[in-house]
Amino acid sequence: MSRASGALLVAAGLYVMYYGWYERRVFAGGTADDPVVGAATAVQGVLAGWVAALGAGWVAVGVVLLAVGALALRGVRRRARSTR
Repeated sequence: MSRASGALLVAAGLYVMYYGWYERRVFAGGTADDPVVGAATAVQGVLAGWVAALGAGWVAVGVVLLAVGALALRGVRRRARSTR
């Protein structure tokens, strides 16, 4: 899991770096049309649409379920470590 989260963090960092370069280019008078930024904006729009369609209540339920699952997993791991 740590390798997967590390890879995701590196990908996010690379995108932020690319976006910074893109903004500098646009502010210097370049074109705002960019396929990478356009694709990321499209994905963000789709995800935002899904969240809006679900509504705040279901999103809150999902967050609570994730938190309860994380706490339960933590408890199971602690018990397994203490029985060794």
